[in-house]
Amino acid sequence: MNDIVLDAARLKVYASSYSGQHEGMALFDLEAGTVEAVSYKGDGKGDDALFGYVASVAFDPVNEVSYLLVRDAADPMAGIWRIWRVDRDGNREPVAEAPYSLHARLRHDARNNRLLLAANGLYAIDPATGEGEVLAAREEGSWFLRLAADPESGEIAAYLRKPGDVYEIQLLHPGGPGGALPGTGDPAFGPALGYSYGYDVDWQHRVAYVASAGPNHGHRVTAVDLETGHRVIVAKE
Repeated sequence: MNDIVLDAARLKVYASSYSGQHEGMALFDLEAGTVEAVSYKGDGKGDDALFGYVASVAFDPVNEVSYLLVRDAADPMAGIWRIWRVDRDGNREPVAEAPYSLHARLRHDARNNRLLLAANGLYAIDPATGEGEVLAAREEGSWFLRLAADPESGEIAAYLRKPGDVYEIQLLHPGGPGGALPGTGDPAFGPALGYSYGYDVDWQHRVAYVASAGPNHGHRVTAVDLETGHRVIVAKE
């Protein structure tokens, strides 16, 4: 597994998996304590010719469908991410394409019913049409690595790497026609936290949690106040 997303209302966890032939999505039932392979390569529920490495998973709680961010299996070097929709029965179909980049993550923006992709830029994608728009362009030498969206306000907290091995969070506020976001955000902080392998936001208390590993420290979890940028290490190796 390399990415998970929680369906809090139903106490289920969706996970993207890339274990050999069973690349796809698994479902964990937190009440029953069971795990089920919902949609995976070779199950006959999708076009395996296009279904390759699965990097990320997103969940739409209203329509109860999931989305997988998948690298093109037909041509892994083509520089393409494909986004697949997966229904409750595990059937899947490709709905959109996006430029390939390392460490990309996909999330669902419940307030605006759209997909958010952190890649070489920050993108919003309409899951019905597959059409997308750039919410925040990448500065030279920068990459968006993680993101989280407030389901009530639509605000986005994007975690990105900047030149000089500096990592920061940018806050992107809704505004403009159709809820479009401005192209740049105000940095909440800019320390050299190191590579993030886990990231989420407690929107009620406006605190981001970053699990990171860097050249100057081991593994640790840092809490970051989105209002002040103040940060505290809450767990470390």
